[in-house]
Order: sequence, then structure tokens, then C-alpha cells
Amino acid sequence: MAKFTSSFALAGILALAYVASAEPELATSSVAVETLPSANQFVHRGRFKFGGSAGYSKPSDGDSSIWISPSAEYFVNNQLSLGLETHFHFIQSQTRFRSLSPLVAYYFYKQDEIAVSFQQRVNFNSYRNPDYSEFDDTLITASSGFALDWFLNKYVALTPSIGMTYGNGPRHAYNGDIKLSVFY
Repeated sequence: MAKFTSSFALAGILALAYVASAEPELATSSVAVETLPSANQFVHRGRFKFGGSAGYSKPSDGDSSIWISPSAEYFVNNQLSLGLETHFHFIQSQTRFRSLSPLVAYYFYKQDEIAVSFQQRVNFNSYRNPDYSEFDDTLITASSGFALDWFLNKYVALTPSIGMTYGNGPRHAYNGDIKLSVFY
């Protein structure tokens, strides 16, 4: 829950930074009105999407932790992107978790400033026991979910997502995240 709360806090800070950096409206009536960005301009073949999220948590009875998750995608056609995401989780300045996740995203809705996709990942995870210096546990899991790209301007989108991670045995988890994405 702390990770999810940290994501919302980060999203709020990023939204405030965006609003603060926006150009003030000009007072003249001869200036052309800029239309909202269209998802169709950015979600198509040959484009790149770079994104990431970060968070911090300090439970009242535990160690503080920081995590970062950068990602990159390439659109192979107008509705399909292939990408790679990585995740690093640091607990008291030690890397305790890392993962590398190839991903496929299928964009089934693109209208106005919104694009919605179904995403599938295969996660190659490594865990470190705090008593050892080497990563000692590796687990392969998969994640499925939906993401929404909400374009704030021509190149930047907020990307909230929801999904489920599942793996060997009864292990599964529901998750959510908010990323800042840049389309190029």
C-alpha cells in the first residue's frame, strides 16, 4: 500500500510541476487557440515512448525504501509496441530487488488525448537476502494489465496502470502505478 501511495504522491508532484511550467495564456485575441494533443499523433509506427516511475516509503515499523522503474518502448505498428522495463528496489541503501521485464503493449483505444492499452510482461526477478552479498533467489513471473496514456502536451503523458502479477504456485499480486511518459 505504501508503494501505491508513493506513486500517487509522485504523480501529484509531477502534475504540479507541469502546471507551474505551463506558459501563461496571452491576453490578445489574435493568438490561435492550441488544440488538445491527439493520441493518434504519438501512438503510431516508428515512435518511441520513454517512461518511468519512482517512489519512497517509510513504514512506521520498518526500513525506508526507494524504488525506480525506467522503461522504453518502440511502436512496431500503429497499435503495437515492444519494450523493456527494469525495476530496482533499495532498502536502506542496499539493492534488495531488481527485475528486467520485456513487454508487449496493444493499443486498442486512441481518441483525443487518451490512449488505452493492454500490456503483457515477463518479469525476470532477483532477490537479495540481507544476510548475503549476492542475489540468491531468482523468480520468473508474468504481469498483465491495462494502461492509460493521458497526454498533457505534445510529448508528455501521465500513464496510470492497473494489473496483476502471477507466478509459480499461489503467488500473485494486484498492482497499480503511475508513470510519466515522453513520446518521441
